[in-house]
Formats: sequence, C-alpha cells, structure tokens
Amino acid sequence: MSLTDEQRNQISFYVDDFRRRYLETPKGQKHLASYGRERKEVQAILVEIKAKRESGQDITDDVLYHLLPYSDTKHNRERGHRISTWAAVTKDIKTWHEAAGAQVPENWPKVANAIFELVLACERGPEQADFEHFAGLGFIKRFEAGMLSPIFYCLRPELLVLNSKSRDTVNFLFTLLERPERVDRYLINYLDNITLVRRLLDLLDEPLFSDYDVFDMFCHFMCAKRLGGYARKGKIPPPSEIEGVPAEEEIGTSKERHTHSEVQWTLIELGTNLGCDVWVARNDRGKSFKGKTFEEHTLARLPRLGFDQDTTRIIEFIDVLWLKGNAIIAAFEIEHTTSIYSGILRLADLVMLVPSIHVDLFIVAPRDRYDKVTRELNRPTFASYALRLHERCKFVSYEDVSQLLQDTARYAGYMDARVVHQVAQSCKR
Repeated sequence: MSLTDEQRNQISFYVDDFRRRYLETPKGQKHLASYGRERKEVQAILVEIKAKRESGQDITDDVLYHLLPYSDTKHNRERGHRISTWAAVTKDIKTWHEAAGAQVPENWPKVANAIFELVLACERGPEQADFEHFAGLGFIKRFEAGMLSPIFYCLRPELLVLNSKSRDTVNFLFTLLERPERVDRYLINYLDNITLVRRLLDLLDEPLFSDYDVFDMFCHFMCAKRLGGYARKGKIPPPSEIEGVPAEEEIGTSKERHTHSEVQWTLIELGTNLGCDVWVARNDRGKSFKGKTFEEHTLARLPRLGFDQDTTRIIEFIDVLWLKGNAIIAAFEIEHTTSIYSGILRLADLVMLVPSIHVDLFIVAPRDRYDKVTRELNRPTFASYALRLHERCKFVSYEDVSQLLQDTARYAGYMDARVVHQVAQSCKR
C-alpha cells in the first residue's frame, strides 16, 4: 500500500515540524544522546544483578529500583532509583502498587525474580511463551509493556519501546493512513505489537526513522503538550500549512476565533439545564467564556466508568460529555477548523476500543459544514463494519445548539437529554 499525496504531505508536516522544533535543537540533541548512555547503564546494572543473584543475595530492590525506569524527581534521585528517558514509574513502586491493592508486601521477591527472568529471556531473544508465562503468574499485576519494554530495548534494539507515547503516536498514524491496525499496552501482545510498528515504519518509508531512537523521540514530540502534541489531541495541521495541499478558507475572523470555547460553554449550560452532570475535556478545564470558568461548572473528575486506562484517556479529552450517574449518555466533539479530523479520530478510537459502547455520539459544527462532516464520516475507514461512525455519529449545528439552550432555559424541568435528537441529522449516505 502506498500513501496518497495528502497523507504523505501530512506525514511530512509532522516530521519537518519535529526536526525543526525538537530534533535539531540542543534539548533534542541531549535527548538523543541519552539513549546510548541509558543502554550502557542498563547493561551494567544487569551484570551486577546477575552476579548478586549467583552469589545467593536478594535482588528484590535491585530489580525494582535500579532496573525499572523511574521519572526524574527529587524523591527518586534522593533514593537512588534509576532515572530513565522513559519515565514509567513516578513514585516508589512498592508503595504505589500496595496502595492501589495490586500487590502485597510478601510477594515482592517473587515479582522481582519474575521480572528478572523475563529480562534475561529478552536478552537472549524472547519467544511468545516467555510473555505468556509471565502474564500467567497470579502475583503479577500492572507490569505491562510501558514499564518493561524500555529495559528490553536497552538490551536488544529490535525489542522496541512500546509505552503510552509510542502507542498513541502509532495508533494516531494508523488512523491517519486509514489503516485498521492498532497496538495496545499489553505485554502478552508485545511481539505482535512490534510487528505492527515495523509495518507502520515500512509504510511511512521515512529515512529519519531508520533509527528507532529518533522515532521514539518523534513519539515524545507527538505527545508532549509543550511540543507538537498532535497525537494526544488528534490535531491535524491546517491545509494551509501543508505543502501541496490547497488552502481552504479557515474559520477565523476575530469574532469566530472563540467559537470553540463558546460552543463548549453552550453545551455545558445545555447539559446542566437538562439535568446532566457535565465533563469538559481535561486540557480545556482552565478555559472560560464571558468570565465563566469551565472547571467551576463541570465535574472535577470522571466517575468510575469501568473502562481500561487507554479508553479512559481518550474519553478524558472528548470536548464535552453528558453523564447520568456513572454512565455517559452523550459525547460531543466540536469541529471549528477546516480539517475536521480531530474529533472524528477521537470518536473512532473510542469505538475501536469499546465496540459495544452505548453512547450517543455527536459532531457539532456550523450548519454549512454538514456536507463536509458527512463526507468525512463516510470515508471507508470510518464507515467500515468495525466502526460504522457514519451511522453512530449524528450532526448537530452550532445554531441548533444555541436554540436548544434558549428553549431549555424557558422549559427547564420539562425536557431531557433526548431532545438533542430532535435537531440531530443523520450522517449516513
């Protein structure tokens, strides 16, 4: 499969932005140099732990605090924990897991030895049976690819790092390329996920990514909010910024630049009037409209929804959610840029992860963009049997949302969330 011109231009935008804003900067070069240092460090630590175990000494703390990858915090530095480029462990692993009910103190020696045996298997060259055995140990919990793959990568370069940043970036790019593949966080699927990542790299055919250290840096760039952040928010660059793609007229007059916040606020008010609890995207909680801050009028945290970590992360960044108790009853993505993709990508990921989810999905955009939204939802990827977004998503115009708010203000108590369906339009062609 070859990339379309549009896909190639979009990928080029991300790569060029990464190269210019991070890879070629002093901070980026420092990041790149850290890979070689960490490889040597992990390999030396492994030699020390091998010798210690062979002499009959306990290796529990050596594995848990010197082999696992910790974040660079004062607490971790003072306690001698191994500071890693891949900060998978943010605090004391024992305290963290015991407080969460995932582990009991007497199990830690067994846990450490199981981790060490898996690391040795990866040093030799792992087989699927090694991961199946590890996953089948009843006392092993919360040790998935994000925490252990950095160690494997330092020992064998073909064993790729698969943490949340690489996973989110890879899945974002697969979606962009209209491919069905997805990688997950589970260690038992680690070898299969590596195969999928290499398939993606072959599709991209980007010389810069022949060095996986650089691709790992690219994943950091694509997820870090202060850098690109494209993969986490699902942002697609405006066509006017992509060479070779004709520029369309952006929605962006001085009045309209605030449209997204205005519509978010309207949906917050509307949901409240209809008796719903309202959640606003985690990264938008600090926003306000006409002096009214979002965080003061929405949930401080999501209730327990029964989803895994990957699904919860996607849900947290949906523009607006309406809830009743512990159930989401409606999800809204607001599209106010020409590209339209970002919200659709989030909803696609949500449906892909939880195909049986029963939530009303809505795309909210100006009325004159109905045709464009409908075209996107009917693209083969989104309209596939697995997703059927063209059937599951409805279109609601800005104008209708504003009118509904006026109506609910007059008839508060006599309407419920189902009223949105009266103005929602089908997107199926």
